[in-house]
Amino acid sequence: NQIWMAEDLKYAPDSGNAAVGKHSWCYEDNDEYCEKYGRLYDWTATVDTLDSHCGYNHNCEPFDEPRQGICPEGWHVPSQKEAVELRTILSSADEDDDFGFDVQLSGYKNIKGQTGSFGFGKTIIYWTIDQYTDQYASNFIFSSSMAVAYSWDFKFDARSVRCLKD
Repeated sequence: NQIWMAEDLKYAPDSGNAAVGKHSWCYEDNDEYCEKYGRLYDWTATVDTLDSHCGYNHNCEPFDEPRQGICPEGWHVPSQKEAVELRTILSSADEDDDFGFDVQLSGYKNIKGQTGSFGFGKTIIYWTIDQYTDQYASNFIFSSSMAVAYSWDFKFDARSVRCLKD
């Protein structure tokens, strides 16, 4: 009962919401990585709260679900609950591709405290709409050593987005 995008979001604004461009990156700042693996977004761009006081150091009011966020019309950023459902579905498969959910371990980017990109070929981290605290939001992780795990990261760090059909 879930339909996920076949690949990670690659949206890069050229005219519309130029502010998103300051909140999204390519792995290793290389456009070729974006084309092949998708962009990395901070949580504020992911949930589309760039024009509000909702984001790092500020709790957002709980979002109505589904929350479109940065996803195209008819799609939405998944909730933690939907990510848990995905894990249940994938755990019944022999491989991720049995359901067309192709995971590219395309890494992530930490913005403050550390610079650069990390985890290429080993990890991918996806944002959800759920907040953990005023500084952290929840995510779900695929890595070469585990199927799906759940965690939280600073809202300003850059992670992948995989949209879910409404």
